[in-house]
Amino acid sequence: MYFSIYDATDSTLCCALSSAYSQPSNTTQIEFTQLFEDGSIINVNNNPLFDIYPKWDKKSSYRFPNANSFDELFTVAKTIVDNMGRSAKLGLQKGNEFSSIEEHLTDELQRLVFHS
Repeated sequence: MYFSIYDATDSTLCCALSSAYSQPSNTTQIEFTQLFEDGSIINVNNNPLFDIYPKWDKKSSYRFPNANSFDELFTVAKTIVDNMGRSAKLGLQKGNEFSSIEEHLTDELQRLVFHS
């Protein structure tokens, strides 16, 4: 499995790209994430699997499994973010990209494990 994170300095939208090579099929998944000042998150991805996390008012996820082009999914993500954002957009802070992502993943894990 290969995993990369992309963050453009001229944009607040970040991207994760993961490729998995296994039998019987190989997949490449693109995920765009926008963080907001109020703590909310919008996630747009082409993951072929449905989301396993419980509903969370803080996070809105949109899945487009048939979007197989980076440019296509990027355009969709920007449109959703621009129309659905609840407060000011936040970018990842230079030098703290991984700690921000780790914090987000920890929040999701806590929600998954301890959700009742």
